Amino acid sequence: MVSFAGRSSFISSKSCKFERAVMAAKRAITIARRHRLLHIESKVRSWWEEKSSHTAYMNTLTEISTMRSWPFKTGSKPYPSPGEAIRVYSADATLYTIAKANISADRVLVPNVRVTLSSIVTRLIKEIEWMEEFLAEDQPSMRTGSSSCFADRAFENMINSAISCGDPTKPCFRFLQDCRDLYGFACGGIVGGMNRDLLLHYMNVQTIHIELFCPHYADYVWREVLKKDGCVIDAPSPTAPRLDLNIYEASKYLCKVIMRIIKHKNITRNQKRSISSCLIYVKELKHQERQELLRRFQKFCKDKQTFPMATPSWERGVVEENMDLIKTLCVLEDLQVLSVTELDDFAKADPLFSQLYEKPPSPGSIIFLARW
Repeated sequence: MVSFAGRSSFISSKSCKFERAVMAAKRAITIARRHRLLHIESKVRSWWEEKSSHTAYMNTLTEISTMRSWPFKTGSKPYPSPGEAIRVYSADATLYTIAKANISADRVLVPNVRVTLSSIVTRLIKEIEWMEEFLAEDQPSMRTGSSSCFADRAFENMINSAISCGDPTKPCFRFLQDCRDLYGFACGGIVGGMNRDLLLHYMNVQTIHIELFCPHYADYVWREVLKKDGCVIDAPSPTAPRLDLNIYEASKYLCKVIMRIIKHKNITRNQKRSISSCLIYVKELKHQERQELLRRFQKFCKDKQTFPMATPSWERGVVEENMDLIKTLCVLEDLQVLSVTELDDFAKADPLFSQLYEKPPSPGSIIFLARW
């Protein structure tokens, strides 16, 4: 008969073997991605050699490969030299690491260069894999044409901000990736809910922008993935209007509403209760407060933009426009948007009236009452 201690030892041994197998699989994936990026660089350089192009870039790469140390502060852990990084992790990952750290080189500390290089390789290859998967699939259910919903406008606005407000000498590759992921989340995680033309625009902007920091990667994506003619370095720089602060502020406000509801649902889930419907009470800013915001807005903006935040019921309008989105992301059956300053709406809080009365929302914020 097997003792309890023997069983525990057996289970522990099985667990250790499983963990080692998982770690080995992760290492294999990391190595495969690194090899693919190195293969891409080899292929792209053969293109350049045929055209005798990118001479200045290759000279810069030669200088970096002879450097004995990195041009930024590093931790005490062992790390490869720039030349070793180019050979093992790719030139693009090495250049991106330097560009990212040199944004504020006097303060940046990269504690583990190997981890940083590996994470960049992973991001680059995962982006290619996402593009290839997206372009390979037939998506008849996807929307096309101009931005037609709030999620479209918010995503397009963030792309425009990277074009018009971003510093071209600073990489914003990860910023655009995060915006794309947030856009997918806002569309309910359903590919068919996204706008195909907008995603193609994102791919073009992302690829042209990253060319300065990862030229091999960008040229490969431009020709092989996006099927564009010529070299990406010859592509015209994308242009866009400046950041629309109206959409930007509305996006922030909407995210705050959604995260408040999700956080509260997680708390009640731990209490073994499930929220099925929700009353959202908003309290609009007072007229004087809105006028002060309008004055600051006009002082900040050189060009004249409309400012709906200075109009009554701005907060309520943002939530009402995105009720379907909120219900989908927060998994709600019913949702109502009410004003705390209207008596009829205030009365709808019964039997939760006391909660609203004791702690009403402050101007510009929300409070929601859950129903089970």
